[in-house]
Amino acid sequence: MLVESEQQETKNKKLVLVLGMHRSGTSAITHALTTMGVELGDRLMPAIDGNNDKGFWEDLDVNALNIKMLEALDRDWHYLLPISEEETNALIEKSFLNQAVELLKKKIEKFSVFGLKDPRMAKLQPFWQRVFERCDFDVYYILPVRNPASVTASLLKRDAMPLEKGYFLWAEHTLAALLGSSGKNRIFIDYDQLLGSPGQQLERMSNFLGLEINSEKAAVYTDEFLETNLRHSSYCLSDILTAPECPSLVVEIYQSLLIVLEKGQESDVLKAKTEKWKNCLDSDSILLKLADGLSKKIGEAERTSADQASLIIALEQEIAVKASHLADIKTVLEAQEAHIADIERVLEAQAGHITDTERVLEAQAGQIADAESVAALQASHITDIERVVEAQANHIIDTERVTSTQADHIINLERVLEAQKNHIADIERVTAAQLGHITDYQRVTTNQEGHIADLERMVTTQGSHITDLEKVAEAQRNQIVKLEKILTDEQQKAGLLEAELEKFNSFLSGSYIARKLFFLYMKKH
Repeated sequence: MLVESEQQETKNKKLVLVLGMHRSGTSAITHALTTMGVELGDRLMPAIDGNNDKGFWEDLDVNALNIKMLEALDRDWHYLLPISEEETNALIEKSFLNQAVELLKKKIEKFSVFGLKDPRMAKLQPFWQRVFERCDFDVYYILPVRNPASVTASLLKRDAMPLEKGYFLWAEHTLAALLGSSGKNRIFIDYDQLLGSPGQQLERMSNFLGLEINSEKAAVYTDEFLETNLRHSSYCLSDILTAPECPSLVVEIYQSLLIVLEKGQESDVLKAKTEKWKNCLDSDSILLKLADGLSKKIGEAERTSADQASLIIALEQEIAVKASHLADIKTVLEAQEAHIADIERVLEAQAGHITDTERVLEAQAGQIADAESVAALQASHITDIERVVEAQANHIIDTERVTSTQADHIINLERVLEAQKNHIADIERVTAAQLGHITDYQRVTTNQEGHIADLERMVTTQGSHITDLEKVAEAQRNQIVKLEKILTDEQQKAGLLEAELEKFNSFLSGSYIARKLFFLYMKKH
């Protein structure tokens, strides 16, 4: 039921298969199909300069599947031994049949006519026949024909393939294409005739497929795609007849194909010859298998050599990178050495500066010590002044006791003395504050120059204060002398008054008038 369903989906779908040997013109013929409306899909292998400059016109997904199947059989595209029926069955057992069916269904579902080309499909033709039968495609085969000498020369140039192997590979692919398309719709296209008479060959293909040629596309194909440089080499039949590397089997197959091309139709003779050629090739299967084994070993050796070459290149690149890195490190080290030398010079300069700074600090320390000594002397002098002031205050107190009888004068004197005490207290507080400033000055050593300046100003201020104090003390001594003089005068006056008082008492005791005069005198004085 599943097969019938798949056939129903693909029934009446026309599949055009370009089946032939590598380097035999399959790309140019496949591209020619586009001039008559054959779709190739949108997953085409890109062109490669020097290999296929005009493009391969080969589906990438189909190509990938073919490569995967050959790898599953431990084969490669250039192996000579044909694919056996057992190997075909092995591919089917590995589910490649289902993969191929699904792939083609997906490729062709949107198109009525679809074209495929991959030279590996010739080698894998027994497998692909099962796929086409499963899908029930209406398959048309186009078999390119190109002089084997041209093919082998191209393989020699592209892959360095020996001519002998190239000829056998051509025979193996060509026989696989003939056997796979035998009895089916097929046409042979001579690659050299396509280059020489493209219009004629396009018409042959369109008639074979029942499709109309698009004249504009055909003109572009003829004028722009087909160029003389597509024919990299030109050979004739005599070249393979005289080539010592070319087996007689290859000559016979190529001559027979030329006859078919000349007559324009096939005969049963070609089918019989194809079977004979297959048997001939099969008889050499042991040699072909041996050649494939050698090719495998050569391939492995080449891959190993390539891997080693890649490894050598990678190592050389790594060495170059490391050398560059070492050069960079050397440059960095040189720069660092220069930087270290600069740092050492800076350190030397800083050491000299530190030495100078230490000298300055020592000098400042000496200045501070001198200033502290001066401050100590000033503090001692202030203490002496305070003692003098205190002694003067005591003397004033004694004087106040002496003059206690003169109430009004003594009160005024006490007020003056109290004011002097307050002034002396202010001096003591100023002196104490100066001592606190001096102590703070001793703690602060980081700003020594400013501190010394402050000390000098303080010393100057203290000197001024001491001078003022000395002036005040001198004024107080003068005032005390005046007070003592006043006291002496008052005592003298008191003595005189006492004498006069005795006189008046004597006088007053005698009469009223005398007492009256005494009171007037006292009132006056």
